[in-house]
Amino acid sequence: MKRLDLLFALAIATLGAILGVLVLFQGRTVFFYQSFTPEIVYFACGHGLSHPGTVPPRLLAFLARESATFNCADLDPVGNPGPPGLFVLMQIYFSWIVAFIWSVSSISYRNLWPLVGLLSGLYCGGCFVLLRQFFGRISAVLGSCFLALSPAALPLIFLLRDYGKAPFFIWSIIFLIQALRVQRLKAMLLWVAASAAMVGIGCGFRADLIILLPLGMISLLLVFDIKLFVKRALAAGLFMVVVLFSAFPILSAGKSGTYGSLIIEGMSDPFRSYLQLGPTPYSFGAAYSDELVLSSVAADEAPERPDWNAHEGQPVYGVSQATELSGQNWQRFFPFFPADFVVQAFKSASWIIGFPALAAVDRPPDPGYPVMTGPPVSVVMKPIYVILAHHWMPWLGMVGLTVFFWRIWSRSKSEAIALAFLFGALLTYPVVQFSIRHVFHLEFIWLMAMLALLELPLVIRSLRQNAISYCILVIGVGIVGFSAYLILVRYQQSQLIAQFETLLSAERQTVAQISGPAGGELTHVALPVPPAYEALLRASPDSMTPKIAGIGIQWDVRSEADRVLLSFSGPGCNDKIKVVSNYTKTNDVWQPMDQTFGMLANQPADGAILLVPAFYRATQHLSSFDISGISTSCSVKVERIVGKTAFPALLRMAFPPNWRNLPLHAGFGRF
Repeated sequence: MKRLDLLFALAIATLGAILGVLVLFQGRTVFFYQSFTPEIVYFACGHGLSHPGTVPPRLLAFLARESATFNCADLDPVGNPGPPGLFVLMQIYFSWIVAFIWSVSSISYRNLWPLVGLLSGLYCGGCFVLLRQFFGRISAVLGSCFLALSPAALPLIFLLRDYGKAPFFIWSIIFLIQALRVQRLKAMLLWVAASAAMVGIGCGFRADLIILLPLGMISLLLVFDIKLFVKRALAAGLFMVVVLFSAFPILSAGKSGTYGSLIIEGMSDPFRSYLQLGPTPYSFGAAYSDELVLSSVAADEAPERPDWNAHEGQPVYGVSQATELSGQNWQRFFPFFPADFVVQAFKSASWIIGFPALAAVDRPPDPGYPVMTGPPVSVVMKPIYVILAHHWMPWLGMVGLTVFFWRIWSRSKSEAIALAFLFGALLTYPVVQFSIRHVFHLEFIWLMAMLALLELPLVIRSLRQNAISYCILVIGVGIVGFSAYLILVRYQQSQLIAQFETLLSAERQTVAQISGPAGGELTHVALPVPPAYEALLRASPDSMTPKIAGIGIQWDVRSEADRVLLSFSGPGCNDKIKVVSNYTKTNDVWQPMDQTFGMLANQPADGAILLVPAFYRATQHLSSFDISGISTSCSVKVERIVGKTAFPALLRMAFPPNWRNLPLHAGFGRF
């Protein structure tokens, strides 16, 4: 790096550090799931990284951010300390740093300013270095200052664990790009080792950086020169070894298969609404709810494991089998919805490429964290974002990104292919759960697209000789990609028709049969609890109660579920009918499961069927339906499906009489 570039990088890093500390001081506290990690405070108070048998009330208030400071004297006497819990081990590097800072200063959220300043400084300085890999100095300075002041990223310092991944992510990409550009093996291995170390250490802040392990290896192997491929293969092997070694403390503490619950949650209505996908007659849940998803997994998987309760985890130190088996559960029904997953991934990429459009005032709410909400210093750029928040911004971003890769293609075709794969994967992997807190660190891709457009007049002459081959490549990739998507749509349509027909032809048990009252008043349908579930309702609550906020990951999940069908018949049935599922709850209820279901708009309701999930848990269970909009000439039959289905318990579906002719897939929607 040239000396002047180094000075600019340091200056922008300093700016980022100052901004980060100001955000901390104005916000007073930060959140990093500290209520799950009291071990940090115990270490700072000289008791080692141990988990207490009981968390003292004043410490609990501090961890819940009800107070900004804590006095170690309030820990005495220390009662029954145990080894560190699972959650603190899953972010062990972050935990050690926070514990060390508090041990050498005092236990106060403001005293975390060295960590906040370092993270924000490294992120902003890294943005300059990354942009400088592709653009002139002036463009890189302006772009990195824009990212440093981003009203999407700065407020997320409050979510310090989420924000903490950003600098490691940016610097791992920087070092990986350098590895892709060098030919000498020694230099390549050094850059690869640096990139891998950033990934592994970053996993100790936020484990989702592990996605860069396969992406980095594949990017290194995308080369067509045999001699260079051999070097890159060695580099890819080193990349894997260094990542696994540096991330081993985190990976060894985690559980395989837990990703499924995240993906299922990411397919729920709030995330699809935030992406603005086209509507579907089915839904994977009306709420962003751990309890709904894990209850569904437990209800599906527990019947195959009669000793389910005996193998559940322990508080603080284990996770429920519902979490561990969620990946397996998701894989079972994913083959029926591949087109949905693909369109959701590409819509995720489109929003990131047009990043400011996410800040539009008429957007649906972010399921994870409010956009551009934070202390005053963190949102000084909000007016600029509002100006840029147009529906056409994603389309402009697509054009800019095409120009960006055209520039790289004209210089190095192998680098262009490797980076196209890497950036493409980074843009689409947030399909897991698309939220600002999960994608803010990818804002640089949108900025690269904009800078490529701004610098196009300066470089257009050097690009002309590669224009034809590049256009052919882009058009070819577009045709292949769109054709593959159409094939997936047809496949999903045929699969879902077959599976839904199997579901509707399954054995049923009648629960109730009623006709609507005169005038269309509310109709209340009470549902008896099936005898097989009564013992579960009398049992003690599992881990999914409000106490989860002070303990950590769900370690015990017990749930049963039925698939209930409501069949409507008669001339008085119309598309204005609404069904509310009511759950009877105890004082320990955490995330209520009551839901509202409606008919598909502009679809006939005579002969329509609603598929509704019915959950039975110790803290809540389905007890009745309230149906509005039906008259005396509309009858409703309520039935339970006997046995399992191919779909998860939480799936709901509206079947109008002509449901086979409806598009059984999510559309790309709009911006």
